[in-house]
Amino acid sequence: GIGAVTPAENWKERAANMAASTAGGMAGQKGGQMLGEMFGNRLANQTADLAGQQSRNATIDATRRAAVEAGYQIPPATINQSLWNRAKESYAGKIHTQQLMSGNNADVSDMLARRAASLGPNDQITGVNLAAARDRLAQPYRDVVALPPREQVSPASSYTDWDYPVQAQKGYDPAQALTDLMQARADAKLLWKRHAGPSGQSPESRDAAQAMTDKANGLEQGLEDYATQSGSPELVDRLRAARQAIAKNFDVDTAMIEGGGSVDARVIGRMAQADKPLTGELRTMGDFANNHPKLTQPDKLVGSPGVSRLDAIGTMLLGGGGAAVGGPGGIAAGALWPASRWALQKYLQSPMAQRSMLPSYDASLGSRAMAGLLGNPETQWMERSLLPSLLLPSEQ
Repeated sequence: GIGAVTPAENWKERAANMAASTAGGMAGQKGGQMLGEMFGNRLANQTADLAGQQSRNATIDATRRAAVEAGYQIPPATINQSLWNRAKESYAGKIHTQQLMSGNNADVSDMLARRAASLGPNDQITGVNLAAARDRLAQPYRDVVALPPREQVSPASSYTDWDYPVQAQKGYDPAQALTDLMQARADAKLLWKRHAGPSGQSPESRDAAQAMTDKANGLEQGLEDYATQSGSPELVDRLRAARQAIAKNFDVDTAMIEGGGSVDARVIGRMAQADKPLTGELRTMGDFANNHPKLTQPDKLVGSPGVSRLDAIGTMLLGGGGAAVGGPGGIAAGALWPASRWALQKYLQSPMAQRSMLPSYDASLGSRAMAGLLGNPETQWMERSLLPSLLLPSEQ
């Protein structure tokens, strides 16, 4: 111990030193335990609080994560209003950055809409192009119509009042069913578009649109049953795939901006809000638009961000002052102001920055490191050795 090697003039001093060493060791051990418990409890409380936040934010976090993976961009302070995020957004220009991201998001919405509607990556989103895509997708339905006619066909599923039930005694006319299906789909598209409009959102308009969709679904089921009972079960899978693809195409048609060649993601959002079944790209678009309507405005509404007034004034003042003080070098220094803001804007729009801004619910590195250090038996000797020197007065 420390007392055994401390110089002592007599046995009384040696005994006093040894007693002080023993007391200090005990104090160090107790103090180390107290510190370990304190940081351990702090880590446990922080972990529990973060777990609660993760549970409460699970839905919006999933929406944002899917949106970012699809290419959408979100300002940092929108995800987490920390001082650092607000500082970054303020320096980059809050409104300017939001305009840039909204414009980019409009392009992402159009990309997702093309993919959902089975259009080419460079096809404009127009009524003609969407109709042409539907015609290609409808080939399995034409194949069903071309099957040899059968009499005495029985339905393989139940039907609602909106359906055209298969009449066994009259036979089943697939050609007429296909004609009725195309009309029902067109009517459903108009009803959903009316419901998704600013003035049409009501329970009655939604019920009317859903009823027409149910009628179309019943007609499709009838064609699937006919294909199965006609000895063409492989055609059923093609019909189901075509049904889903055509439904997505019609949803994009509903959200299409006439004469614009693009879509309004907020219309898809209103469909999702009305509980219209959406999947894939359209579900990602609709959920994101519902939670971030300003970031999903059509490109024509966003307008051009242009040049920030702050950049223009800052460059003029700094450049003018720099020219007076440092000549050409001072002018160049003045140009660093808008250049640095531009670089930060580009970084905030990058996929790497967007992914890094998504929330993490792990305890801070400092809390985990301190709790682990104080709870590690291999480091407890440091606590027993160092704490006594802090707790006991030093010898003069």
